[in-house]
Formats: sequence, structure tokens, C-alpha cells
Amino acid sequence: MHKFKVTTIGAAEVELIQGNDATKVLKSLSSRPNWDALQVLPDVEPGLDGHWQFPRLSASWLEGRGYEVQYYESAQSDSDFLVTSPDLSEPEVYIDLGGQTQELWPRQLFVPFELAENALMFFLQNGGEDPALHWIDIGAFPRRTVGPRRTS
Repeated sequence: MHKFKVTTIGAAEVELIQGNDATKVLKSLSSRPNWDALQVLPDVEPGLDGHWQFPRLSASWLEGRGYEVQYYESAQSDSDFLVTSPDLSEPEVYIDLGGQTQELWPRQLFVPFELAENALMFFLQNGGEDPALHWIDIGAFPRRTVGPRRTS
């Protein structure tokens, strides 16, 4: 049985999470500010390098678009994004990456609640990404860097 804990970016508190908590945790994201991501990590102490262990899953909410779910197998591997379809549109969804850069991403990287819930429940039960869902490597989807931050 896999044991995981959940935290939000910048939060000091870490809580244990089980499969039956997936619905509650994801629904709480939609009431938080956009991109206030949660991290689901193994229930272990940080490694010698001070970083959390793997595998891990992150999820965030973008109002009007849906959930962005990202899976990390290890520190050495690229992450994968959950997508609604392997057929991706041109980049069109504005993303602010922590104030460092702004990009446009395909809309398929933002999934409905049901897909995010399935991915999180599978992860909590199996410690990996659900092979029945569509995933895409972080370097394999089209994106476009855009100008200054938009206000709308």
C-alpha cells in the first residue's frame, strides 16, 4: 500500500491523503486562487538533498479551463501532463509561469474534474500514472512564449 501526503505550494502544513480524499482535495482547488497548486508526495522525510521523494503528482486549477495535472516519476525524468486527448490544438491558453515567463499552451492540457479525479485516485492507489489516460511529456506539446502579462 502506498502512503502519500498532500500540501499546497508555500503551505507549512502537510496532511496525509488517501484514495477517498481525492474528490475533496481536488474540489478544494477550485475555490482557491488560480495556480495555487497542490503537491501529492510520498509519506517520507525529504531526501539528503532536502527535496521530497518521488513519484509525485501536482494539480492546479485555472478558472474557466479546468485542472492541470502533472506527474513526476523521478528527479531524473521529465514530467508528464494529463491531457484530454493526444491530439493537441495550437497553443491558446495563457499561462503565467510564476512571473518568470508567460506562455500559451494547448487547451487539452486542462482537464475536467472527472479526469483529474481518476488520475489522482489511480496515483494514490498505485503510485504511478494511469496508463488508461492520455499523458504527454512536458517537452512534447506545442507552446509559445508571449509578451508582457495580460490583465484579463
